[in-house]
Amino acid sequence: MIRRNKYTHDELNSGQLSYGCDKHTRDAAGKRTGSTFEIAGILNFKNMSLRESDYNLYEAIDKVIARKVKVYYVPGIEKNHKVILEGEKYDITRIDPDNEKTFLYLYLERVNV
Repeated sequence: MIRRNKYTHDELNSGQLSYGCDKHTRDAAGKRTGSTFEIAGILNFKNMSLRESDYNLYEAIDKVIARKVKVYYVPGIEKNHKVILEGEKYDITRIDPDNEKTFLYLYLERVNV
């Protein structure tokens, strides 16, 4: 008997995002001279609509949520990672896994560069 994946109908086809960390370069005196983005992984994503409860939650903590995306579950992704999506850099403000640990919902805040 062939077992089918029940999640094949949900395609994450909005694009790809890169996640990783900023690595800072320093001079001999210890001052930061620049930074580079080190990619930890690349994921397909799907744009999700923000609900009114999402906006209310972030207004209460003085953050401006820019985007909500759905990606496949990745055990190593953390809130201190940055995301590059369509040429923009974002901070991950919240990671919300679904009950089956198949998908993650990432709440992103735009980084002021």
